[in-house]
Amino acid sequence: KKALNACSKGFKSVAVSDNFYPRPEDKRVYEVLTGRNRQQRTKPMHILNEWEFRAAVKWCPEEAIANTYEISKQCSANLPSAQMVRYKTTKTLEAMCKTGAKKLGVDLKNPEYSKRIKRELGLIKEKQFEDYFFVIADMVEYARKHMLVGPARGSAAGSLVCYLLEITNVDPVKHNLLFERFIDITREDLPDIDIDFQDDRREMVFEYLRNKYGAEKVAHLGTVSRYKAKSTITEVAKELGIPLWEVNDLKGAIIERSSGDSRAAFCILDTFNELDVGKQILEKYPQIKIAAEMENHARHSGVHAAGIIVTEDPVHNYCSVSNYGGSAQIDKYDAEKLNLLKIDALGLRTLSILQDVLDQIGWAREKLINCPLDDKKAFAILNDEKYAGIFQFEGYALQSVTRQMKVYNFEDIAVITALARPGPLNSGGTTEFIKRHTGEAPPEYLHPLTKEITEVTKGVVVYQEQVMQIGRHVGKLSWEDISQLRKAMSRSLGQEFFDRYFEKFKIGAEENGIEESEAKYIWDHINTMGSWA
Repeated sequence: KKALNACSKGFKSVAVSDNFYPRPEDKRVYEVLTGRNRQQRTKPMHILNEWEFRAAVKWCPEEAIANTYEISKQCSANLPSAQMVRYKTTKTLEAMCKTGAKKLGVDLKNPEYSKRIKRELGLIKEKQFEDYFFVIADMVEYARKHMLVGPARGSAAGSLVCYLLEITNVDPVKHNLLFERFIDITREDLPDIDIDFQDDRREMVFEYLRNKYGAEKVAHLGTVSRYKAKSTITEVAKELGIPLWEVNDLKGAIIERSSGDSRAAFCILDTFNELDVGKQILEKYPQIKIAAEMENHARHSGVHAAGIIVTEDPVHNYCSVSNYGGSAQIDKYDAEKLNLLKIDALGLRTLSILQDVLDQIGWAREKLINCPLDDKKAFAILNDEKYAGIFQFEGYALQSVTRQMKVYNFEDIAVITALARPGPLNSGGTTEFIKRHTGEAPPEYLHPLTKEITEVTKGVVVYQEQVMQIGRHVGKLSWEDISQLRKAMSRSLGQEFFDRYFEKFKIGAEENGIEESEAKYIWDHINTMGSWA
């Protein structure tokens, strides 16, 4: 009756079905996912095809079915690529860098600095990234006037431009950091700058961006939470009435894979098929196999705490925006594909505490930033195991490494934070480094060609930069391949992903006079860094 009434008023009818899951066989999974396994519903709940629709609906005009097909033809999932935010300024990036160099006491006439800044500015101009740096520099400049801002995080520390614009406080030339880790010279996507702000004042930064560029042009990124293997087993067991103690052994034995593995979303299924504990639980409770279908399924959406996008045109031109919280309905990977300017503004409690202490003792923020990096009293704090409140050093892994090797200079602090990552820890690199550091074992190098690259870490591959340099100079990999390896290390993509590049590495190594067995030896040592470095 409602349809007839609408049609009589000039509205066109469309044939649609009220669906809750795609296929009939998805019903049981849906019931477990939603906890509605006791729900009684007589009408179909899956997406109906035309013939099912005709059978389920007693009366439907042919026009309604034709309109459904017509609408489907018009649907398109193509989203526009974003235009970079235009920053209004009369200054050039080069001029701003020269001003920053004068303020920081950097001699740009020095051949090393001159060559570096020329290369960075040339690549930034070539890729038309100038406005990106203007936006970030302006935002950080505002923040530094109102709060403590982190000195640098991640790959941005490898940029001299970032240092001269005071986006970071780290001189990459002095610390031998690679610009190529920051900007991928083979791709056009924007670089990624992670910035730490006080967690109690970070909202001021978001508010500044909204006021400067317009509220409709600034939005938080969304997130999609997915069902992980172990938690899925727990939820399915609860819903199906399986005692949780019965699945504890199964959860402990779950096959774990890195996100880059081709079977990363099939850990539960492979555990059922390959392990005795999986086969046993499946034999006793066949219905638990539903968990394998749920793994990696989208669970719920949310708002990214740190990720924010700034656009030249309103955000809703590129994606939908949630009424709740005003977040963009895309994640960071989608934002990269759409060329959206993405800023990671991380809230760090440590910075809030430090600012509170500075206020109490009457220190300006600049005094803390300018503290010398060779203060032996600072090293003594770590050597005396006074770790409380020190960023990252409150973790067990870093404390354990620090106790074993002690801190004598700034490089030791840097290497400890790297050695405590899963890559070096799991590969045995951390243990080997400590032996060489304490004099228990002499430095050893994978090959004469890797000596200069790994001399600072006594022959052990510790840093992402070292993996990149070995791949480039020893295996003659392209910058595109090097960039993929770097991202594999950052995103824990694992060994399977890494091994795709061995053939190319082997060919390049042969050109350097390195036999396949030697190349494989070198490759295995940089490959073990792939879990997370």
